Amino acid sequence: TSPGQQVLNYEVALGTDDRYYLTRQNVVPFRNVGLNRSVVFEDLELTPRTQEYFFTVRATSQTGVTVESTSNGVYVGFGESPLAGIVEVDAYANSSSTLSATWEGFVSSLPILFYEWAVVTKPPDTVDCPKSLSDRRGNSSDDTFVQEFVRVDLNTIASSAALSLTHNQRYYVVVRATNEAVKCASAVSGPVLVDLTPPTSVTVTVGYETGIRVTYTTSADSLHAQWDDIADAESGISRYEIALFREKSCSGRDRVNANELESVRDYLELSNGTSYTFTGLSIAPNVPYFVFVAAYNRAGSRSLSSSFPILLDSSSPVTGNVKDGRDWAKDILFQSSLTEIGGVVTVARRKADLVCPNRYFNFSALPSVPSDWKTFRPNLLKDINIHDSTIYDSKQVSLTENDFKFGFVRDRGLTKVRSAFPYTDVKLFEGASIDVSMKVARGKDVVTVAVVWDGPAGTLGDMELKNPIRETSQSINVVFEESSGSGSESGSQSGENPPTVSSQPTDSSNSSTASPDEKLTTAS
Repeated sequence: TSPGQQVLNYEVALGTDDRYYLTRQNVVPFRNVGLNRSVVFEDLELTPRTQEYFFTVRATSQTGVTVESTSNGVYVGFGESPLAGIVEVDAYANSSSTLSATWEGFVSSLPILFYEWAVVTKPPDTVDCPKSLSDRRGNSSDDTFVQEFVRVDLNTIASSAALSLTHNQRYYVVVRATNEAVKCASAVSGPVLVDLTPPTSVTVTVGYETGIRVTYTTSADSLHAQWDDIADAESGISRYEIALFREKSCSGRDRVNANELESVRDYLELSNGTSYTFTGLSIAPNVPYFVFVAAYNRAGSRSLSSSFPILLDSSSPVTGNVKDGRDWAKDILFQSSLTEIGGVVTVARRKADLVCPNRYFNFSALPSVPSDWKTFRPNLLKDINIHDSTIYDSKQVSLTENDFKFGFVRDRGLTKVRSAFPYTDVKLFEGASIDVSMKVARGKDVVTVAVVWDGPAGTLGDMELKNPIRETSQSINVVFEESSGSGSESGSQSGENPPTVSSQPTDSSNSSTASPDEKLTTAS
């Protein structure tokens, strides 16, 4: 102002540098505002925090004289609300208590003081800013909040294991960033579906469907496995894996524990979810194999489906035995009925009986006698009243490296005989049979006996049958070969072919039988 001159008008400009004419107006050129003493420039695109700006005012007098004045620099962008970022979560969760989230991209002109996160069942329309730096509630009193806002300082990842989540329910994570001006911005994640159940399990089929709980393969170098579609109603299937195992020892069960198996082919991921062929195998005979298929849903839960035991069968069926009539112990020649005729054929009647192979002992082929063969001790006799003339003496058993001998000698008083009784435990499940083949001693009044005893373990009882024999699928076949020795009464029972014993689920031509409800007790 000047006492002798009056201002005609003012002009205002905005620039980024007050030192040069052009830079004093490179944002907003000089604009005539009349005699107004204030001005607001709108719709500008200014750079926050880092760029300094200057106002320049030019006054023009009525005589045409001009004068300019420039303000001090000013930075813009302080005190505004932050810009929201992005919250990332897994689309599926398999826990009812745990949820995690990460976030990034929050921008603020003032420093961000802290982040908070909450879990909700419905994305909120708005998220209130805290009323002060100590206020952590915001609008978390809404009943859609499963977890109210929890402050995590400047961390950009958070997790909670103390939630209460419901199966097949969708949840959302809300993140709120607050700056020094107590201005905030919030972002909401996509939905998280809680799936607490694994995929369904199915039976894996190898070869043809047999209708029993064991399957067979005729190929020793390959296995083709297939199964029905495995479903997961909530999150769906993400991938399949398949593996091949074999049993360390035959248990006879159609389902086994993992610690009873050894890996043949480790788990590999499949591109096809309903079949797979293993190749380049060397399948051993008499060893149960199992195929396992693992299905993972998108929440990460796994179900495990398996096949029944798989056995190698490279031979054709063997002809069995058929008896006329309804009694396996008798093969009838005549009957009175003119309208019907019956027959009996031996088959394995329990599905599990077909799982295990033969249990076979050939002492001449083994490096030593198996440890599960024992010698009978005299104090283990039970209610024996027909063999008072026999003294069971374990010294009459000889267990050598490649031979198993047991014999008999006259007692010193010549009134009794010292003999031996080697034995082993045999599982006589329904459908099994026992075949015994041995060299027998020769001599007057010399008898060799094979006994199946169902009494207490390690004891031998009266060998007379107390109950009538009834039909069963169990059988015993005993074959005695005449000894090639001299048959001396003081000699031992031996020969070129040591005794062999096998138990197997097959037919037998000579049988002693009992009902399926009682154990077998007989002597041949």
